[in-house]
Amino acid sequence: MPWHKGKADTFAPTNAVSRKPYRGINVPSLWAAAQKRGYGSGLSLRAEAQQHWKNLEQAVIAHNPYALVNSAASLSEALLRQFLAVPGPNGENFGAMLDRLKTELEKKKSAFSLIGYHFMQTVRIMHQSTQHPGRVAATGRPIRPGLALTMAEGIVEVLTSVGMIQ
Repeated sequence: MPWHKGKADTFAPTNAVSRKPYRGINVPSLWAAAQKRGYGSGLSLRAEAQQHWKNLEQAVIAHNPYALVNSAASLSEALLRQFLAVPGPNGENFGAMLDRLKTELEKKKSAFSLIGYHFMQTVRIMHQSTQHPGRVAATGRPIRPGLALTMAEGIVEVLTSVGMIQ
């Protein structure tokens, strides 16, 4: 995955209104305050995102559509927690975070693209199927490998929209 840093660090704290990154002594002060409140830092997001991407790649290599969907969901949730400033991994569920993202998109105050939002909604729906095998058995329709592979393409779109990859 071509992780990169732009001219300004993607994970520098940003002003919620102007979306401009803070600079100077404000940055470590804000990171310390965020970590104290359980938000984590951009550096931990980068490490978490890289681990989820690695899991996604392994799922593709192993031809495991369920693991691929689970990795896409984990990565999407990690990104939403960071960009929506949701404290901790259990702060809000995936659906609630997507509702918040939709509101931000409607107000044009989001780093995510509209297509990224819709993709993550698809991930959420597919993830529900992988977490509840009874639903798969009831419908008789397991996740097809080709459909699961769209998760990798969609994640690339989401990561591009938030500036994590070029």
